[in-house]
Amino acid sequence: MKPGSESEAGESRRTDPRPLPSALTDEPLWRELDTHALALFLDYDGTLAALASHPDLAMLSQETRDTLRRLAERVFTAIVSGRDRVDVERLVGLREIAYAGCHGLDIVGPHGRAVSHAAPAWITSRMTRIGERLRRTLSDAHGVLVESKAFSVAVHTRQATNEGRTAAAVAVQQIVEADTQLAIGYGKEVVEVLPNIGWDKGTAVSILLAEAQRIQADALPVYIGDDATDEAAFAVVKDRGVGILVNDVPRETKATHTLQDPDEVRRFLGRVLESL
Repeated sequence: MKPGSESEAGESRRTDPRPLPSALTDEPLWRELDTHALALFLDYDGTLAALASHPDLAMLSQETRDTLRRLAERVFTAIVSGRDRVDVERLVGLREIAYAGCHGLDIVGPHGRAVSHAAPAWITSRMTRIGERLRRTLSDAHGVLVESKAFSVAVHTRQATNEGRTAAAVAVQQIVEADTQLAIGYGKEVVEVLPNIGWDKGTAVSILLAEAQRIQADALPVYIGDDATDEAAFAVVKDRGVGILVNDVPRETKATHTLQDPDEVRRFLGRVLESL
């Protein structure tokens, strides 16, 4: 089974999708947060910003941006996104925080500081060719958007017909099945071609947490995300920190707490700021 497949992700998650406690109101959680230094890790789409019909429309509110800026003055803060790093940096617009783009394959620390990691050189050129191929293949698939990134290719189906979604899934599956260096990643109304190198958001969080703990040795990691790709990060923090799933219905997850939507995320971050 290749990394990032739906079956593998499902096998790694909770088997009992009971409702999780709300991160806004769980007092034992807040007692823990109040007594530790923190390292905050946040997904972008569906977590900090509401999902939108087009990636360029998923905008961060000024209130959330201001809260992130003030948090970054006090605690290590990072965005871990499936987007290109330069794209999510542009949308967030804060140099005080760290960024991990393309599911962690492209990482910089606060103020653009280099973070030690290496992505294989073949990935970028391969993804450029795959993006061109998928655009040709899916040119007649209504509502399908092919997005080429530095280290992956995302096929968005949020506006697609059922036929378009099927065509997108088949096209990506055919490419990945023909190349053992590639894997499939599934998200909300998106399917991605990824490099099959055993790298995911959990890897990125491990690297960035090491950076955070060089500054504050006992920093407690808190990861907030909404998608299947965030499960690898929840697994990393599960036994040594807090995982918060952003979702309004229970589902299988390795997270320990929940928030319903980006508005509750904003409120949670505000309360963290007040408690510092």
